[in-house]
Amino acid sequence: MSNPILFCLFMSGKNKKKYNNPHKQQRTVGELTGMASPSRPVKQSKNKPAEDKGFPQKAFLEIWLSKKHRGGKTVSLLKNSRLNPDALKTILKYLKVALACGGSVKGGEIIIQSDKRNRIKELLQKKNINSKICGG
Repeated sequence: MSNPILFCLFMSGKNKKKYNNPHKQQRTVGELTGMASPSRPVKQSKNKPAEDKGFPQKAFLEIWLSKKHRGGKTVSLLKNSRLNPDALKTILKYLKVALACGGSVKGGEIIIQSDKRNRIKELLQKKNINSKICGG
């Protein structure tokens, strides 16, 4: 007969077998931060930078300010029904990162939380997307 207390002591601490998960890869700090270590240079991508992929070549967006049906919260709306949903999501992701705010795509419109119309116009001009601030 085995003693349950001895078994628990044996299985705790250093005697436990560690199982390596084959799906998790061990990464160095340099790989996580993008900095090269002396022994391993970081591979350069031959493709275009990720931020330029998926942006529409010819686009025009109207930038509106709205408070309606949002509990009094102010949002900036970017309206253009001609762009496909993938292009709208690409623009939204770029704006959310650059403006450090939330947003979503609903009904063919990009919704950015808070009134950041002027900054949105500047960011869209950098990506060669024409825009116009509309409304009061």
